[in-house]
Amino acid sequence: MRYVVYGAGAVGGGIGGKLAQAGKDVVLIARGDHLRAMQSDGLRLRTPREDVRVPVVAVGSPAEVDWRGDEVVLLTMKTQDTVAALEALREAAGSRVPVFCAQNGVENERMAARRFEHVYATLVQMPTTHLAPGEVLLFGATVWGNLDTCVYPSGVDTTVEQFCRDVEDAGFEAAPDPKALEQKYAKLIFNMNNIAQALFTPKDDPTALIALLRAEAEAALRAAGIRWTPVEEARQTNFVYGEIPGLKREGGSTWQSVVTGRSLETDYLNGEIVMLGRVYGVPTPGNLTMIDIAAKTAAGRLQPGWITPEECLAQIVARG
Repeated sequence: MRYVVYGAGAVGGGIGGKLAQAGKDVVLIARGDHLRAMQSDGLRLRTPREDVRVPVVAVGSPAEVDWRGDEVVLLTMKTQDTVAALEALREAAGSRVPVFCAQNGVENERMAARRFEHVYATLVQMPTTHLAPGEVLLFGATVWGNLDTCVYPSGVDTTVEQFCRDVEDAGFEAAPDPKALEQKYAKLIFNMNNIAQALFTPKDDPTALIALLRAEAEAALRAAGIRWTPVEEARQTNFVYGEIPGLKREGGSTWQSVVTGRSLETDYLNGEIVMLGRVYGVPTPGNLTMIDIAAKTAAGRLQPGWITPEECLAQIVARG
């Protein structure tokens, strides 16, 4: 099975690089300086256990892949980039290529299922950072990450089983889990803190704000009849982080987007809760306010610290 990793930044570069290092057949799709760096010098992977440069095959678009018919595609871009990516993928590879949504949130699978015959939901619990071209940092202490997977919306098949075997060979933990989508909903609740983590500085205490956002999320999911993995069983609760000598993991995916001035995926994390709240009659003023603040942050390319947790809470109260 050949892996085409579409969106080979932090998550995609980490998965694709480790698969390539394990001897799997991999093509990375990336762009800009990151693509050029990988094409020139390979992909540098820095972890608590090693600092290696992995030779990789990297191209700029699905149209540049020599499709053979034995591929599966791992989508690893941010959700706001998914529709354009799916359109380019379908044009290049057709609608029958298996698509694994290894992304935050739960909207990507819906987008893919409108266009592709075989869609899979992959939980990604994987502390990784990509800020420098050609380089990805992996902070897992014992495994690089968790990649439990199911057929969307539920079940397993031989493709799921092969994927899980291959990524486990590459140092990940991955179970063919018929209910992996419930794990993704548990992570969605956890991801309510992404925008808070991205906005503030270490001196700030967003505990009350995050608790409010997660309480709204649980209420909205409950009203919609959506099940999620209990917190004590969730992968993100039990993951073991390591340290890379001389480096510190300062923030997750949304923080990395903020500090690099890129668009944010908040509309598909907190926005999922707002949408469910509207459909099922659950007030979500906290998450709605954070969407507005995220939009202002991205539009102005504002950096962490421009607003405090207390100011966010005041805006939520003002919204009522």
